[in-house]
Amino acid sequence: MVRVSRSASFLVVITAAAAVAACNAGGSVHEASARASAGGFGKPVNVGPGLVDASVRQVVRTPRQRVWIFAADDTAFLQDIGPGVIRAWRATTTGIPFDFKEADGKHRPRSSFGHVLTSPDVRLDGKGIARMIYVNAANAKLVYRTFSTKTGRWGVAATVAENATTPDESGIPRGQTACTLVLDRHGRPQVVFMQGANVRYVHLTGSGWTKPVTIATGAAPIHPQLATESSGGLSLAWLDQGTPSIMYARKPPGGSWGSPEVVDDTEVRANDTLDQGPSVVVAGGIPSVLYIDNNDFVQVQRRIMGTWEDWSPSSLYAHTPQIYQRGKGLYAFLGHDIDIHYGYARRLAGQSTWTYSALTGNKFGTPDGSASVRWDPLHETNSHVIDTTFFDENFSGDFDPRLYYMAVKPS
Repeated sequence: MVRVSRSASFLVVITAAAAVAACNAGGSVHEASARASAGGFGKPVNVGPGLVDASVRQVVRTPRQRVWIFAADDTAFLQDIGPGVIRAWRATTTGIPFDFKEADGKHRPRSSFGHVLTSPDVRLDGKGIARMIYVNAANAKLVYRTFSTKTGRWGVAATVAENATTPDESGIPRGQTACTLVLDRHGRPQVVFMQGANVRYVHLTGSGWTKPVTIATGAAPIHPQLATESSGGLSLAWLDQGTPSIMYARKPPGGSWGSPEVVDDTEVRANDTLDQGPSVVVAGGIPSVLYIDNNDFVQVQRRIMGTWEDWSPSSLYAHTPQIYQRGKGLYAFLGHDIDIHYGYARRLAGQSTWTYSALTGNKFGTPDGSASVRWDPLHETNSHVIDTTFFDENFSGDFDPRLYYMAVKPS
C-alpha cells in the first residue's frame, strides 16, 4: 500500500500510475474492475468493498464450515460522503466459498462523518460468537463488539478504553492498526492496544474488563499482534517507529508480562509507506515474527533457546505480508509480490529454504493491498484449508478498496 493525499489532484496522479502499473503487468484498470468470483482452492473470490490489514486476523470459519470475513471499509470516508464502517461478510455456502453477502448491514459498526474505524482483529469462540476489537478514530475509543454467526446479527458495542492511538486521517488512513485480540483456551478475550507511547494490556473477566497494564513504553508503537500458545501463554509483536524496531514480549501462563525484547532494529521498515505488517505465530513454544526491511524484503526471526535466529527467505519482495503456521511449516502470505500479485512463500518442516508461489497472475490484475489469514490453533475448525483474504486498494481508480477471499491448500 502507498499513503497518499486525499486531494483530487493526487487521486488523478495515483489513478494514472495504477493504470500504467496494471498495463505493465499485462492487465488494465478496466480488467481489474471486471474480476469475477471463481471459488475453489487457489481461486480468488470477489467479496465486496473492504480492506484487511496484516497485523490483524479478519477471517473465521465456523465448526459447520462457513467462512465469515470482518472488514473495514473507508470508501465513504474517502469520497467525503459518509463514515468508515465495518462489514460482516458471510459465505453463501459452506466448505470452500465462491460468493459472499453482507449480513446485518443495518447495524454494522460505523464511525461519524469524516472518520474511520480501524481494521478489527477477530476470533471465533466455541459458541459461534465472533469477538472483535477496533479503534474509532472519531473519538479515540477502543471498542469491543461481538457478532453472532448463528443469528447473523451484530451485538452491542462496548468501550474498553479511551485515548487509544488513532490513524492519521489527513491522507488514506489504512495500514495503521493499534489493537489486537485473541481468545485464551477458555474463550476469554485478551487485548493489547496502543495508547500514545504505551503498549497496554487488558482482558475480559466475568465482572468486566480489567484495568489496563503497561507492557512497554516506546517512541511511537503501532501494529501490535497477539498469538496464543498451547501452554496458555501469550506472545506479542509490534513495531516501534522510533528507531524503528520490531519488538516482542511474552506473558507466561498465569504470570505477568516479561520485559520487552528487540527482535530487530537494523534496516527495519517504518510505517512510512503503510507497507509494514509485523505478525507473530507460536508453535512448540517457539515464536516466529515476520516483518519487512527497508528494501521491502520479508524477514522472519524465530526465538530459539532465548535467542532470535534469522529464518528469512532470500530477497523476497513484499508489501504488508502476514505469517501463518501449520505444524512445523511456516508460511508468509504477501499483500503482493514484486509483480503486484498475491502469493505466498513456505518453509516446511525439514527444509532449509523457502519456496514461493504466486496465487494470482496478470489476467487477474495488480491488487496492491495487504494479507490477512485465519490462524487460531487453540480454536481450529479446519486444518485442511488455509482461509486467506487480501484486497486491492485502488479497485476502480478512485482508491476504493475491494476485498477478496482465497482458499489455499496446505502443503
